[in-house]
Amino acid sequence: MDNLSPHSIQNSFVQVRKYKNNVFLLYAVIFFNSLLFVSPIIVPFFSIFGGLTFSEIMSLQSIYILSNILSEIPLGGIADFISRKFSLILAFILTLIAIFFFVAIPKFCMFIFGEIFWGFAASLISGADKALLYDSLLATGREKDASAFIGKLYTFKLLAFLLAAPIGSIISSTVGIRETMILFLAPIGFALVLSLFLKDSIQKQSIQTKSYGKLLISGFHILFKKKKLTLLFMDALFVTMVCYHTTTTYQQKLLLLEVNQVHFGWIFAVLLISEMLFLNVHNHLMRNFPSKRRCILFLYCLFAGIGMIFLAVSSNLQFICIGIILVAGFGLTYWAISIGYWQIFIPNEERSTVLSTANMLQLMCVVILNPLVGYITEINIFYIFVFSGVFLLLWSIFSPLRGDVLSNTQ
Repeated sequence: MDNLSPHSIQNSFVQVRKYKNNVFLLYAVIFFNSLLFVSPIIVPFFSIFGGLTFSEIMSLQSIYILSNILSEIPLGGIADFISRKFSLILAFILTLIAIFFFVAIPKFCMFIFGEIFWGFAASLISGADKALLYDSLLATGREKDASAFIGKLYTFKLLAFLLAAPIGSIISSTVGIRETMILFLAPIGFALVLSLFLKDSIQKQSIQTKSYGKLLISGFHILFKKKKLTLLFMDALFVTMVCYHTTTTYQQKLLLLEVNQVHFGWIFAVLLISEMLFLNVHNHLMRNFPSKRRCILFLYCLFAGIGMIFLAVSSNLQFICIGIILVAGFGLTYWAISIGYWQIFIPNEERSTVLSTANMLQLMCVVILNPLVGYITEINIFYIFVFSGVFLLLWSIFSPLRGDVLSNTQ
């Protein structure tokens, strides 16, 4: 065995300590990056400060998603082939630039640039944070506990969302809507500064041998080759597409009812808590009633539809909150719970590709439907909620998912 000098041992100890510090730094970085004060009042921001119509607001959301999709592969490669740390730093710089476009001049074209830069930033962060976390665990011999550490990373992210929701609405109602976006510069600035102290990974990834196009073709082939997998995917896609708009349209309804903006953040927090709570409820149901998969999906779809009807007909804030709880808890979680049923039909070596393809198809549908939802909402917001509610109620009854489809799912 080679003898190690005291200097070498000391250097090794310092390196391990720096990688241990990486874990806590990453928690803090993601926490500050997720303090989105403007999330619960994004519709008032664009409509009151920006003077946009609701269809324009929904179009901006599509632009953000599209820029994120198109830049995911080329910008995601920065983390693998250049530097995880650099990818995060560049992401926060682009977020700061995006905020400048949002607050500088209230013009639609300026907001477009803001959404594009923010989409690019999301692509740079996507995967880089978790990859650097895993590399840090690998360097300190704790890679076996990666799932727990990644779970904590998501916990800090959700905690930031929950804290930012009431804080953002309070800032908006007391200081101003534009100022709420401006103050987001502070946590992003903290995230940027903290990311400078991260120790970068020494891991280098090999370049993908498959092109993006080939990966998509492979994912498409598997998704639509097996009938049961196709039915499960299409069921999840239809329900999700009918529910996704609620995170934005409920804010428009609150605006039309002239609800005080101080309530927006608390209602957004209720939405987030409902999603987290009902995801865990589903896990509990599956452990206790594994043979009732069709019944559970039926109930999730049914209660989401009832929630939409509440949102359509209610002008009372308490009943609107009930509608949001039902749609968020049963509808917005539908995609996540459904994916668990797909796994047995997907070859292990193609699992990542298939799930990525399904996610991309879902996002592309959002890009296409957003402007349509905005247009219908401008005509009468009642229509969008009623249509969604009636569709979900009918789909819960006439869904093609029968016992034989779900009989051997996990």
